[in-house]
Order: sequence, then C-alpha cells, then structure tokens
Amino acid sequence: MIGAVFPIPSHLVGRIFEDGRNVFLKPPTVYKDLKRGSKILFYASGDIREIVGEGTAEKVELLKPEEAVKRYGGKLFLDPNEVSEYLKGKKRASKVLVIVLKDLKRYKRGYKPKRFITVAGKRLTETEYKEILRAVEK
Repeated sequence: MIGAVFPIPSHLVGRIFEDGRNVFLKPPTVYKDLKRGSKILFYASGDIREIVGEGTAEKVELLKPEEAVKRYGGKLFLDPNEVSEYLKGKKRASKVLVIVLKDLKRYKRGYKPKRFITVAGKRLTETEYKEILRAVEK
C-alpha cells in the first residue's frame, strides 16, 4: 500500500487544489497504513464521481477535532463550523485523522474508479496508482 483514496464533496475540491487549503481531515480510517510520503488521492463525490487529484502526506496525525481547528485553522479544507457539522453523529469522532499535504496536483482529466469509493476511503496500491496516472495524463 502506498497511500489512500478519500472522497470529498465535489463543491470542496477547489479549496484543496486552488485555495491552498492543504490540511485534510476525516474520521480515522486506514490511518494505520498512512505515513509521511503516502500518496493521498481525492475522489470528488456527488456530481463528478471521479478521482480528480492528489497530494503527498507531509504529516499524518490523530488529533481531537478542536485541536486540529486550533492548530491548522484556515489551512483546513473545512471551515471550523463545517468540521463540527461533518463529524456530527460519526463514530470515533473523538479524534480525527489529520493529513498535511504537499505537492498538490489536480489532474487534467478525472479517473472513474472501477469500484465505488466509500466514505471510509480505500487503500491505494502501487499498481492502481500507476494505472490512474496513465489514464489521467493521456
């Protein structure tokens, strides 16, 4: 495993790739396999339903939601009020997975994954990653 694919609502994609909000957070899933240097791909859910870009994990940590908001503030891809709304009713929301990203790159074209990407995200293998890169760089 070289990383993960995580879904984000289509309307928030621009925050990561255009607005420089390079800190991603979500309830902790597949986090035990993620570390500095892991590839993080983003699947735009909703209208788009494609993998639209990637970044490299510079830092991966588990924090309380309030701590993440205090530490990263305007760099979070969600606004503080959106964080609490997003985590409302989620299991394991006492801590969140926080990934500081570098080398963000939006793909020229999206990639339709073979399988649906769940809210939990999906582990990414090197073979899958190479296949995605071939498709988006054509």
